[in-house]
Amino acid sequence: SPQFFVSSKKGEIDELRKLLQDFPLEKDPEQQYNTIKKVIGCMTLGIDLSPLFTDMVKISRTPNIIVKKMVYLYLVNYSENSQECVILAMNAFLTDCKDGDYKIRALALRTLSSIQYSGALSYIQDAVNGGLKDQNPYVRKTAIMGCVKLYRRSPEIMKEGDYIETLYMLLKDTDAQVVLNSVIALNEVLEDEGGIVVTKKLVIYLVNRLKDFNDWGQALVIELIGRYEPKSDGETVEILSLLEGILTYSNPGVLLAVVKIFLKHTKSSPNINKQVLQRLQAPLITLMSAAESGENYEQSYVVLQHIHLLAERYAAKYKLFQDDYKHFFCKLQEGSYTKEIKVEILGYIATEINVQEILNELTEYVIDVNASLAKKAVNCICHIAVQIPTMIELTMSTLIKFFKYRIEYISSECIIACSLLLRKYPEFAGALIPEIADLHNLIAKAEAKASLIWVLGEYGETIKNAPYVLEYYSMTSPNDFGALNIWYALLTAISKLFFKRPRECKSVLKRVMKQLVVNCENCDLRGRAVMYCNMLKKDVELARSVIAGSEKSEKSEMFWEDRDSRDKEKIEDEFNTCSVIYGKPQVKFMRREYIQKGVQRKLNVNLDFAIEEAKKPTEALGSSISKELIVIVPLIC
Repeated sequence: SPQFFVSSKKGEIDELRKLLQDFPLEKDPEQQYNTIKKVIGCMTLGIDLSPLFTDMVKISRTPNIIVKKMVYLYLVNYSENSQECVILAMNAFLTDCKDGDYKIRALALRTLSSIQYSGALSYIQDAVNGGLKDQNPYVRKTAIMGCVKLYRRSPEIMKEGDYIETLYMLLKDTDAQVVLNSVIALNEVLEDEGGIVVTKKLVIYLVNRLKDFNDWGQALVIELIGRYEPKSDGETVEILSLLEGILTYSNPGVLLAVVKIFLKHTKSSPNINKQVLQRLQAPLITLMSAAESGENYEQSYVVLQHIHLLAERYAAKYKLFQDDYKHFFCKLQEGSYTKEIKVEILGYIATEINVQEILNELTEYVIDVNASLAKKAVNCICHIAVQIPTMIELTMSTLIKFFKYRIEYISSECIIACSLLLRKYPEFAGALIPEIADLHNLIAKAEAKASLIWVLGEYGETIKNAPYVLEYYSMTSPNDFGALNIWYALLTAISKLFFKRPRECKSVLKRVMKQLVVNCENCDLRGRAVMYCNMLKKDVELARSVIAGSEKSEKSEMFWEDRDSRDKEKIEDEFNTCSVIYGKPQVKFMRREYIQKGVQRKLNVNLDFAIEEAKKPTEALGSSISKELIVIVPLIC
């Protein structure tokens, strides 16, 4: 009778054993390949093929390197099951380590160093020692990576032997890949000591051999050179002179790594730093243009982000890229992410010479179907007005022209821009206020509403319907989604306007205070409203001086929120890293223990989580004081 539930695995193993033993596979390479391939296929399905171990060891003597790779895969997979299997496998590997074919020697060395059996360390050590002295560079570079594997298994063996000295000697090898592997291995082995020791002699040697390396190797070597700290100004000039020729390279990783070295070594000398930045303009523009010509817009975007950082930091100071502004005009086939970064760069490199052409180009972007690009263009025009005071009338007339389009997102951005211009140039209020006073029904963006409310509070004495527009906004709830900034602005605006037009603003102010003190869930906003109430109750003139401020305020060259540039300095120090792409230092998006190599830090607290928790309002505190504050509301009138 048929037996349905009998496993066929035993039959498969016997069949495979018969093929391996009886058939002369070496005389038929194709049959040999198919048989070994079938063995590996069964192994990957989870079938236990360890009974075939002895037969596979015999097959490992084949000169066919493809078959040998598959046999090695089998041997490594089953060699850890028993000590007898490990010994058989290691004997096969050690035999192949002395083979006449350098590829087989390297393959055997690579596979042997991957065995995780503790008793194999001495055999691995002997094989690595022989590989480091091999005449073929392919075997030497494989043996170097074997050193790294040996170090991970037993750091004591690496430090007690002469491996580190040997690796330093291999830095002078004639083969470029051997040199690169030596650099990688030394950085890994000496991680606790800060990596490979970089000297002036090593820097000059590596720069002179830079053309021998591939693109990846060049980037690695340049990064290593960047770790060297020159002992004098003469050394700095010598190293930068050696690296200047690399500025013509077309690989972005190599070029940006060199740019980072130039910026690092000239940061303390403003005059040299200016000359270096002006020298770096052409290579960066060429790199960006080459990426665009090849339609590699992702690479172009990365280069643009680095140009954006330099333009933001130094364009106004050293007039960088002012003659190359047309390279940053948007092209039709570019993605929105590329167009937006180009628009921001145009705002930084605008000068009195090129501002007219830049404004004409930005005006075209404002009427573009891409709303995000249009908003960026409006923001850029505002930035130009703040950056170049002599062009304020030209930029203002351009912004006023946009109000006639009656498009919500354009009008919203224009109102935000106008509020910034009024903060910088209050003398132009007469020209801007009539254009924005009646736009409250058109705008929907919360930030634009807050900007309009600020204008109404600051210049409400000249705007006829200012109290009624503020009353219109007070009909909403401070707890609505996105309404917090609106109510911050509304509280300050109605309080300021109360001192200028008290009769019209009295009822609106009372409504706003009641809403905030009784219904507001935000502790900070509610506390500010209570403070205003108490000041109005105690001393009106004191409240006027605190809330309305002094009319004679000193003009500032920049906005207060733009004063702190510490993050930008950190990002510049982290040039040619993801920090430039993300626009924030690495401490803000990386785990602390991974920021500095060689220093393992285990944090007891997740800092990001702690910061978020600290930002949450204290609900218990708010609920306990809300009842006591209700009695203050009637006192303001």
